[in-house]
Amino acid sequence: ESQITARRDSAVYRVAGLLLKRPVVNAQLISSELGIPITNVYRYVEPLAGYGIIVEFTDQTRNRAWCA
Repeated sequence: ESQITARRDSAVYRVAGLLLKRPVVNAQLISSELGIPITNVYRYVEPLAGYGIIVEFTDQTRNRAWCA
């Protein structure tokens, strides 16, 4: 949490919290677990990748997945 610089009410924190119980995620899982529209998932995932909290391991432009 100390690495995240997003607003306190941002869904970035909700995604980070999900990583505690699901360390490997994809956009569909995040969308279904947190009720975030699939089109908005990347808005919250990209900052976490930038902070080094998650790493994308699929090297694809579609069906990407990340691990914490």
